[in-house]
Amino acid sequence: MSTQLRNPAYSLPKQEPFEAPTEIFALLGHPVRYAILRYLIQCSPIARRTSEIAAALRLAPSAIAQHLDPLHRAGIVELSRVGRTNFYELEVDQIEKAVEELLDGCCRYGQPY
Repeated sequence: MSTQLRNPAYSLPKQEPFEAPTEIFALLGHPVRYAILRYLIQCSPIARRTSEIAAALRLAPSAIAQHLDPLHRAGIVELSRVGRTNFYELEVDQIEKAVEELLDGCCRYGQPY
C-alpha cells in the first residue's frame, strides 16, 4: 500500500549525505544563531568582533561566543584572530549548498511535484 502513496516522479538520491545540510538547518533553528547570521549578512563582507555582534543583538559577549562556536565548526562563519580578538565573517558557500540541496529537484521540467 505504501508504494501506491509514493509519488513515482520523486525519489531521494541514492547515497546522499544529508548530515551536513540538516546540521546547518538545525543550527539556524535557534533564534540567537539565526539573529547572528542575519547580522553577519547585513555586515558582509566586513568581519565583526564578538563584542560588536553582542552589542548589536543586545546580548552578553559570552552568550554570543557560545553560539558562534557551533556556527564556526559547521563552516557557516569564518573565524580570524588578530591578537586576542576574534573576528567572525559569514561563509555563504555552506549555506548556499544546504539550500541548493533542499531545493534540488523541487521542480523538474518547469513543473512542481
